[in-house]
Amino acid sequence: MAYLSTQAPALCWFLWGSEAASSKPYFKAERLFECRHSMMCPEKYPDDFFNCSCFLETMDEINWMG
Repeated sequence: MAYLSTQAPALCWFLWGSEAASSKPYFKAERLFECRHSMMCPEKYPDDFFNCSCFLETMDEINWMG
């Protein structure tokens, strides 16, 4: 992860969940999205998966609908 984020800083990274977020120190990325994992998303949390801006900010780059 550290190598990829250093060699390709424009890559977009998604850290969904606490286990993924624990890897954050290894990233030197310009674009990093962090939120609760979708399996653990009661609506009462401000970092709820469905409140993550990652979908709107990457919809021109990623076909989220398959």
